[in-house]
Amino acid sequence: MHMPVHAFRDGASVMKKHWKLVGLGVGVLLAAEIYKKYNRKRRIQQRKDEVKKSCARLRQQLQNDGINEAKSKVITDLSITQLQSKLQNGELKAIDVLRAYQYKALEVNDKTNCIVEPIKEAEVWARELDNQTGPKGPLHGIPISIKECYSIKGYFVTAGMSYFLDKVVDDDAVLVKVVKAAGGVPFVRTNIPQTMMTFECSNPLYGNTTNPHDSTRSPGGSSGGEGALIGGGGSILGIGGDIGGSIRIPSHMCGIVGLKPTVQRLSLNGSLALNSGQTHVKPSGGPMANSVDGVVLAMKVLLDDTLFTLDPFVPPLKFNTKVYESKKPLRIGYYTDDGIITPVPACVRAVHEAKQALEKLGHTMVPFSPPDVHAAVARYTRTVLAERGDIAAGLLAGDEIDPSYKLMYHTYQTLPNILRMFFGLLMKTQDRLAGEVVSQRRIWFMLDWWDLHDEITAYKSKFIQHWRDMNLDAVISPGLACPALPSFKSIRVSTVLSYTALWNLLNFPAGSVPVSKVTENDQKQLNDTEVYPAKKYFERKLKEFCQDGVGLPVNVQCIALPYQEEVVLRLMKEIETNTK
Repeated sequence: MHMPVHAFRDGASVMKKHWKLVGLGVGVLLAAEIYKKYNRKRRIQQRKDEVKKSCARLRQQLQNDGINEAKSKVITDLSITQLQSKLQNGELKAIDVLRAYQYKALEVNDKTNCIVEPIKEAEVWARELDNQTGPKGPLHGIPISIKECYSIKGYFVTAGMSYFLDKVVDDDAVLVKVVKAAGGVPFVRTNIPQTMMTFECSNPLYGNTTNPHDSTRSPGGSSGGEGALIGGGGSILGIGGDIGGSIRIPSHMCGIVGLKPTVQRLSLNGSLALNSGQTHVKPSGGPMANSVDGVVLAMKVLLDDTLFTLDPFVPPLKFNTKVYESKKPLRIGYYTDDGIITPVPACVRAVHEAKQALEKLGHTMVPFSPPDVHAAVARYTRTVLAERGDIAAGLLAGDEIDPSYKLMYHTYQTLPNILRMFFGLLMKTQDRLAGEVVSQRRIWFMLDWWDLHDEITAYKSKFIQHWRDMNLDAVISPGLACPALPSFKSIRVSTVLSYTALWNLLNFPAGSVPVSKVTENDQKQLNDTEVYPAKKYFERKLKEFCQDGVGLPVNVQCIALPYQEEVVLRLMKEIETNTK
């Protein structure tokens, strides 16, 4: 049977119309995507302009008020105990202290780009404190810097992603509320890395933060803005967060004091978390300061009825001053190498100096080998990368990917699985753990997730048994395997995280305290193959990145069992006092 010619013509006409509709639809989608990208770029630029103007307005206001370096220095040179005393007895006004720290913070920001923005209400809060009658809170008039991920009413919380620029938050985070209730004055918000999943400190919204001791190096992350600001003298006390070292790494790299408490000892309500459904390894909020006294003051203030009322899921355990001030000799384990990556000589030396200082105080120091750190860190990475960064990738759709996150993003989001597995196998020949991390598969099934939980629980039991078999009260270790790294190089030596992430997996409180600085002799030993053979690939990269590091800060880490933050802080105070 023959098809009439007009039928072909009619069919062709219909097809033509359909293709026109398809073409129109594709055009609309492309136009929408182009507009979306344009709008995001516009919002990013708008945000950058807002921040720049905010800093400029504050600078002009300080100039109009006659605030200069000399006036600022009189106040910013005070220790936190001196500052607290002068504010309590009325010798200093809250507004004058605020102005001094605003001036210094802007000065440090000019060098490091550590501030996201000043908090414009700080002046109102300071003047209200000066005008109040009655008892003063323990933080009365003390300026407090706040990591960008904590909600402050009327501000954006972004983790460095333009996705979150559509809405300002409508309430303060719980820790911010507690700080304000105690008389503290939140005065600046500090920078973070895009997604807060790296230990750099850079994002497309606010730029790259540099180290206050060397502008070519990173301050660490993700609380890197806090580290840089406090390390540069622009804040005396701040609030950070930690899920793999995000308080302790910046503390170590910037030469300040930081504490990662046991999970939920301090509330994280009102803090941005991209993967809050991940429950095996949870983040901790904690204080960062230029002294142990500052961190202790913060913990005493935060562990209060105000916190327990605002977040009833926080166990109502107040700060135990008796434990902190105890002079009872302790049995303390120490180690300088966890078997994953050997720390550079400066970091090893710092542990030995801290050990000697503690021995002189009467403590018993015993060599300690944390059991099977490889298995622990492998489970940590399987947990925090269970979805291989899919949540962050979804939020970053159409956004600019920051250089600090680019390698991780492309490894898990754009590289074909077969290539990723191949590269993982290649890396295993150089570094087993790194190869496993690269070739890691998504966890798709609930039973696998439960199995991982059981593995972590079993490891915790094994670790605590080892701890008890050695009759330990605490442990000290390197703050990290290296001092501050050149900016954007941390991903190339990511296994250094083994020194911090272990304690997140275990949920042990851990603090970082300055002990020393890199010396010429440390550099000489780094380049001596007898002292530092650098047998592994990452150790060779570490050796390369740690050249020209004389003068960089070096911390040690103090660790105790869960809910024994006071023991950690006692050791940190003793090390701080006896290693200077």
